[in-house]
Amino acid sequence: MNETSLLFGEDFPEVVYHYTSMDVLLKIVEKREFWATNARFLNDVSERDHFLSLVERQLVHMAGREGALPTIRSLCDGFAKYAKEHRRFTELPYVVSFSAEPDSLAQWRAYCARGNGVCIGIRTDSLRQAAVKAVDGRSLTDEPLSVDPEVAFQRVLYLSAEDQAQIIKMILSEIERVNFLFAVHKWHTFMSAQDELSTRFNDLLERRAASCKNPAFSAEAEYRLIATATDAPEKVLRYRSAKTSIVPYLAISAEDPTDFLKTGDRLRKTDQGFLECTPYFIESVMIGPNPNGDLSAEVLNTMFEGQRSNVKISRSNIPYRDWL
Repeated sequence: MNETSLLFGEDFPEVVYHYTSMDVLLKIVEKREFWATNARFLNDVSERDHFLSLVERQLVHMAGREGALPTIRSLCDGFAKYAKEHRRFTELPYVVSFSAEPDSLAQWRAYCARGNGVCIGIRTDSLRQAAVKAVDGRSLTDEPLSVDPEVAFQRVLYLSAEDQAQIIKMILSEIERVNFLFAVHKWHTFMSAQDELSTRFNDLLERRAASCKNPAFSAEAEYRLIATATDAPEKVLRYRSAKTSIVPYLAISAEDPTDFLKTGDRLRKTDQGFLECTPYFIESVMIGPNPNGDLSAEVLNTMFEGQRSNVKISRSNIPYRDWL
């Protein structure tokens, strides 16, 4: 299930960039999917706590005001308990990261070691159609909402304690949203109405935590695909090995756009003339600093021509090498 969010009315760029290895590029092309890593296993282990502490501070301030509504005070008490509790990884969202910046030295250094990196330009029109794949390959559209994770494409916000107005706006937005959802769905559970509201409110803020980071990371200009947790991990959860642990992830479909973003994308110039292409989720591939960049470009051009995809191939302009 896809739920695209435009935060504060912002428009998305047409293309965002995913820095990764050549091996992962081939897997993305072959399987037409991205791997969304569980939030507990991201590089910045403190980003969730950073956001929750900012929200808790503002909620306490809002609840302590004279004339504060009982709902605000109740949500504040519930969130304070929630923020202090240990969450199992299965209760947390899953994330795929992209950047608005192509050819970034910091990104090459972080994600593309030893001359084995690419920067994949992905059409955001495709990302807004993304959905989680079931482990057995079946569609999840007929499953209950608690089983089929929602997927949202969002810009990462870089927030500090000074961004009080933005944090308060976010809190009020989620209170309004949870009240609307409660009225529409009329959930019937073993919990009281207020406890149900509090639980749903905490869930919404948990998802927000996956799209907020410390301003120290702002140079990344990050966008994310965020998938919610699921009540049936056995149907969607997959696993891969890492240096020190087993990492849980979700496979998220890479959908082709319904049409080309630009008319000129339909034709690809080749040595044999012009090739008519079909819409494709990958807009471009930039080869990172690499001693064999020209050869790699030749191979990638041949690969994408073979599948009638008009993917622009280029090389990084950054004079950097780390393969010696």
